[in-house]
Amino acid sequence: MCCVARALTGGEFLYQGQGGHVNTAISLAARYRCPDFVACASLAMHQIGLSYYAPIDAKTKVATELDINLVQGDATATFGYAVQMRTASVKAQFDTKGQVACGIEQELLGPAFVLMLNGALAPAPRPLPTPPLLAACPQPAIIEPAVGPR
Repeated sequence: MCCVARALTGGEFLYQGQGGHVNTAISLAARYRCPDFVACASLAMHQIGLSYYAPIDAKTKVATELDINLVQGDATATFGYAVQMRTASVKAQFDTKGQVACGIEQELLGPAFVLMLNGALAPAPRPLPTPPLLAACPQPAIIEPAVGPR
């Protein structure tokens, strides 16, 4: 089979004007699909997204994703997996920001009644530390003006 038949690309251009103010946006996307994996990439005005999905075997699948925000200078990588057991499926994911999520789905009375247990954990936001150079500097003394007798 030809490689081009497995590749898909697309683009989008948005032009919006209201009250003399004009906004434009351009985004591009590509996907390459094989029997062994699927890889995707997207590029928007200020964001890049990359993802990869692969079935390891008939019951196990893994996926990764990388999101890069160019405006904020922030990037997040996520890894997830899904395992199909005899009567239940387990799905979990974690990312570089410390977020962890897991879910279990169990069929109790056939496909009509399914028990789902999900949980997520995200770390509490921490205050930004004081840079070492500023922490080592002595604080300036407050000098009060001398007031003479009246």
